[in-house]
Amino acid sequence: MFLKATTILFACVLMTASASAQWPEFVYPVDTIIQVNGNSIMLAGQVDTVEATDPVTLGGRLSLDYEGYRSRKENNKVVLNRVPVQLNGEKIYSPYGSTSIEHCAELAKGKKYLSEYIQKKTRGQYKKLLNAAYNTDIRNIVVNKDGRIVYYEYSGLYKLDSFNRQQISKRYLQRVNKKVRTLMDRAQMKPATVNNQPVAYRIKHYELL
Repeated sequence: MFLKATTILFACVLMTASASAQWPEFVYPVDTIIQVNGNSIMLAGQVDTVEATDPVTLGGRLSLDYEGYRSRKENNKVVLNRVPVQLNGEKIYSPYGSTSIEHCAELAKGKKYLSEYIQKKTRGQYKKLLNAAYNTDIRNIVVNKDGRIVYYEYSGLYKLDSFNRQQISKRYLQRVNKKVRTLMDRAQMKPATVNNQPVAYRIKHYELL
């Protein structure tokens, strides 16, 4: 898998969003096409307007939805990070937009989500890693029409708290990283659909710990 190293749950959240537009607050990087395991993936800077309904007041609130994690400033503008927008020439849908997507992030078997699957399989390492203040995240997970994960960005475990002096051996970290990648590569998802048609979609972010 393509590797790279906010927090949004896997559960699909229904919101109303407009089509992507150019906003003066942002710097848009040039679109890039990469080849990953026989798949062509287009990466582009993308911003959407999102209107969410307040569950208490039932009023709407408008915000900008973009990849802001670890972004940098340039002339008082936010330089966008590229995200997957097309898979083999077809649109990659987002469960955070206005289009209703069925079965996103669901495993093929049982009524569980990918987040639950990864957590369960790595639970044995949680305590040791947490005590030593390590963390990791998986970003921009792309699932194709058949429910296979074809792309994700994973940089591995990193030290979260520099004041915590407890260190974990590189060998142990490598073993956990290998396990996470293996789980991601082998996961079988239930194909997601839009209007009863299978589609590819992107999960923004999943934090392991």
